[in-house]
Amino acid sequence: MPISNNLLYVGRIHPIKSLHKIIKALALSEVFLMSESKFLIVGKQEERHNSYKDELISLVHQLNLEDKVIFKGHLEGEEKEKVFATSYALILASETENFGNVVVESLNQGTPVIASKGTPWQILEEYSAGLHVLNDPESLSKAIDSVLLLDEDKYQQMRYNSYKLIDENFKVDTQIYKWIDVYKSLLNENKK
Repeated sequence: MPISNNLLYVGRIHPIKSLHKIIKALALSEVFLMSESKFLIVGKQEERHNSYKDELISLVHQLNLEDKVIFKGHLEGEEKEKVFATSYALILASETENFGNVVVESLNQGTPVIASKGTPWQILEEYSAGLHVLNDPESLSKAIDSVLLLDEDKYQQMRYNSYKLIDENFKVDTQIYKWIDVYKSLLNENKK
């Protein structure tokens, strides 16, 4: 599957996800603005958050990003996997996040991630599988620029590192021994 130069967000459309900061960052990114890249927003909002989506649409218009920011709606299954696999990078700029399954889904498709410090994804930088940055528009913009400016070899290495991070930390078939050790230690604790 050919990789596009599109950036991606997948998740709920909710204020805690800081989509407004990502949109402002895109407007600050000369590299993004001058490229053919688009920012795809995949997800839906609960009815009670319709006003936030309306704010985002208004911000997109205000910043003249109508041709660059695309609301795709909710995707599932193969369609969702395809958008992960064909995107250039995922951006998760949450104010706070316990884990962020979308990061694993993205990395599992070889798609690097820009995650905010409000998420527990500092391992991205340890593996050179993405960036872990502050979620203010300026920091996000610099991260977007640096990822979009990677030469082909460095970008392909980042894609490889994304797979490697998942294999070494999250694949059940390669990491089952860790879970067995945790289970055994819990059993031993209960026997005391």
